[in-house]
Order: sequence, then C-alpha cells, then structure tokens
Amino acid sequence: MPLITICGQPASGKTTFAHGLVEYLKKKLPNPCRPGKGKDEEDRGSAVVLVNEEALPVLKAEGYRDAAAEKITRGELKSKVDHALNRDTVVVLDSLNYIKGFRYQLYCMARAETTQHCVVWVALEHQHVARAWNESREDRYPPELFDDLWGRFEAPVEGNRWDRPLICYSPRPPSEGAEEKEGRRSTRDEVYQQVLAAITEGKAPAAGLSTATAPRNDADALFLLDQVTQRLLSSILERQKTSMPGDIITVPEARTPVCFRRHVGLPE
Repeated sequence: MPLITICGQPASGKTTFAHGLVEYLKKKLPNPCRPGKGKDEEDRGSAVVLVNEEALPVLKAEGYRDAAAEKITRGELKSKVDHALNRDTVVVLDSLNYIKGFRYQLYCMARAETTQHCVVWVALEHQHVARAWNESREDRYPPELFDDLWGRFEAPVEGNRWDRPLICYSPRPPSEGAEEKEGRRSTRDEVYQQVLAAITEGKAPAAGLSTATAPRNDADALFLLDQVTQRLLSSILERQKTSMPGDIITVPEARTPVCFRRHVGLPE
C-alpha cells in the first residue's frame, strides 16, 4: 500500500502532524490483514506504520551532526521503509527528507511496488517559531545544526514527478487565534482528507525497467538445473559411443534432433 513522505524544515510540526495522520488513516482505511475481524473490534483499523528517527532510534542531534551521520540516518530510514513497504501496509515516513535526491529514491521504492505515493510538505512560515519549538523539547537540534538544516532544505516542487501529488500544510503558530491573519489555510483534518484521497484515488506509478522487481527463482531451481544438466551430459556421452560424425542424435529436453559432429570428453 502507499508511501506517504512527510518533509519539512526542522521543528516545523512534522511529527505532531504524522501521529495524527496515522490515527486518522487507521480509522478510515479497511485492514486487509485482518479479514476476519468485526467492525467493532479494537484493531479494526488499517495496517499503518510510522517510520521516523525515534523508531530507529537515534537522537536528532546525533543523527544529523555531520555528513557521515546524516548518510547513515538516511540509510536506516530508507531500510525501515523498504522493510515495511508492501501491498497491505501504509507507510508514513516522518523526517526532514530535505534532499530532493533522497525523495526521488523513496519515489522509486514506491514505484517498484507499483503503489501510490504522495509528499506532504509541513511548511512552517516563520523560522523563529520553529526555533522556539525546538528549544522547548527534549530531543532538540543544537542551534548551529538547526540553522544549517533549515538553510539546506530543498523544497518540493510539484513539477517533479517524485514530489507529486504534493500536499502542503501550514501549522498555525500558538500566537494565532482561530481566525488566520493571512487568509484561510487548510485545517489539519482537511489535509488528512487530501492525503487519504491521494493514496486511495490516485494512480500508482508503473514500475519501469530500473525499478521493476526482478522475478524470484524457485528455491529448487538450482537443483533442477543441475539434474537436467547431468541428464544431458550422460545422454551425449552414451550416444557418442555408437555414433559417427554427421549422425543425427536426440538428447533429453530437446525438441529437435542435433547433428553429432565429433567426439567430446567430459571436461569439454
């Protein structure tokens, strides 16, 4: 089932949004993994997996302290997504996802599974609000790292196939009341509805040659291949004892006879 990639600058409200989205999807989506459950049973919601730094687990200050740590963190997040992504599970990736190349890799993973994919950009407009949110929590970014990650964020562009469908959500700072100062924004519940529509009504990207899953060989394929090879060798060695160059002989597993040209030894 679908992959939902949440991206945004540090301390912009992504995790709060993600937890709410997971609960919303569990209530709204049927659960194909539990066909025998009744509608009133406790675990009737769909299989939805949340992947983020906390699930690794890794502290944000450690996971993004330098380029090497960032690479490891992204690799572990990608591995978690790859492990969870299947036809029966909705995967919500809650992280910075600030590099467009990484978002492209995630898109390719969803494409390989031929499942829907969407990007949710949690776009907090004011950096000072995010900085205050960062300072108020236990797992915080150091000030220098916060500023660095904020400046390096590569905003998603809907024109890029790996960034669409793109759904934007602007959290409301606590200082703002029920009425928005700069025009009406979509509420969080409205954005949840948009995400649900994107993953249930949207068309899954077709797997290309570079992303198509290679067919898996049967567990006994190697054994069967060896058996056929042995039969062929035995047949050829036996028939050449009574054949002359130019004779037509038949061998097992072959639909047409073959021309015997010369005697060959087993090593050859």
